[in-house]
Amino acid sequence: MLMNIEDLIYLIKPGESEKLEFKEKVVKDIHHEIAAFANSEGGTILVGISDSGKIIGTNVKDAIEKITSSIYYFLFPIK
Repeated sequence: MLMNIEDLIYLIKPGESEKLEFKEKVVKDIHHEIAAFANSEGGTILVGISDSGKIIGTNVKDAIEKITSSIYYFLFPIK
């Protein structure tokens, strides 16, 4: 989802919750958190945000690639 900076700050301000997770970068096992949100009431993972809520940014193309790969290899593991 593309959003402007004001919307992003509004979303970040209350901090992390059961439905909002901050990630400084895409971690290897991010598929676990995606699955947890999928198996509950849903949620949002913001990549490029520190645990304290500071916007640090990320390379969007790289993040999408890593997230897609994590999900793909979780669903279709190499044997």
